[in-house]
Amino acid sequence: MAKKKHFKKPKFTLDRTRRGDLARQIADGLRADIETGHYAPGDILPPVRELGKILGVSMGIAVQAVVRLREEGLISPRPSVGSVVCASDRPLWKGHVLLVMRGGYGGYYANTLIGVIRDKLIREGYLVSTVATPFGRDDRPDVTVLSAALKQSVDLAVVVFSNAAAERCIAASGVKFILVGDRPSKSRKCAASIVYDRSTAAESFVPELAKEGMRTLMEVGIEGYSDAGSAAKRAGLDYSLWTVACRPGLMPEAVEGGAMDAFAARLAGGRSWLPDVIYFQDDYVASGALKALMAAGVKIPDDVHVVAWSNRGCGPLFPFPVMLAQMNPYGDGEKVADTALASLRNLSEERRIVLGPVFIPVSM
Repeated sequence: MAKKKHFKKPKFTLDRTRRGDLARQIADGLRADIETGHYAPGDILPPVRELGKILGVSMGIAVQAVVRLREEGLISPRPSVGSVVCASDRPLWKGHVLLVMRGGYGGYYANTLIGVIRDKLIREGYLVSTVATPFGRDDRPDVTVLSAALKQSVDLAVVVFSNAAAERCIAASGVKFILVGDRPSKSRKCAASIVYDRSTAAESFVPELAKEGMRTLMEVGIEGYSDAGSAAKRAGLDYSLWTVACRPGLMPEAVEGGAMDAFAARLAGGRSWLPDVIYFQDDYVASGALKALMAAGVKIPDDVHVVAWSNRGCGPLFPFPVMLAQMNPYGDGEKVADTALASLRNLSEERRIVLGPVFIPVSM
């Protein structure tokens, strides 16, 4: 009696809630398994009858999927052998990484960060896909697309900016992930947390302001958190926090316009409220407020000194000296990519890494 052959099962699973052609979904899954190296050149796919049983579909649907891969040249039918994975001039990926963005919009920092991570992982031989979790009508992230993506062969997910819904979805799938955000993840599936500390620049510039004889510091933003409050208290500065409202509409114009409106209204009543230093905790808040200050004839730094949040490679640019609390999406992206690579290679890595802005004393 001939010994029964054992074939490697596919890594992906079917998403029964997803509309569309099941044969196409199976072909997509098998293609991803081949591209990520789960099936290497020379491996034999399960026979269509067994493939149908594994995936819970008819043999006819499994045949349609396999035919598509044959037409693409990914597999070759061999009599008495089966569907053999072909060698290809295309790179054989070492694994598949899923980049998960919160919301449906990415600003300059997020897009640059994602681009750096993606490019480095691809150079290192990993297939990279990007999915977003747009906010629904209830302002909760929609993980429908993410759930479908996780049914394919995924070795690691990188969640960019804290996203509890995405974290739960990924953990439930069994895929390990890295979190980039404002807090560490408590999930056992989280390989590492990369946490932002917004106060790192303030720890540098606040003592310098005190040495220069500055006595009053106003922090301005739209969120209500305080980057410089603790440092100002230790340095003995008179500190205040002003949270301005956004204009109705889309970001970032709504933020910039809201800051411009708030400063124009307050300056209309005079300048006596101006502190020695204003720290803007958002780049678009800085842009709008500085426009209003210039329009009112306020001279910088003669009338008021300014420390503006910024992202390397992206303003704000004004014809007067501005101190910066600057984020570096390029350097941060490299750190996230290195952490992802360490996790993919099962190397020991710190489970918590801190990112934050650095102080640039004067920028024109």
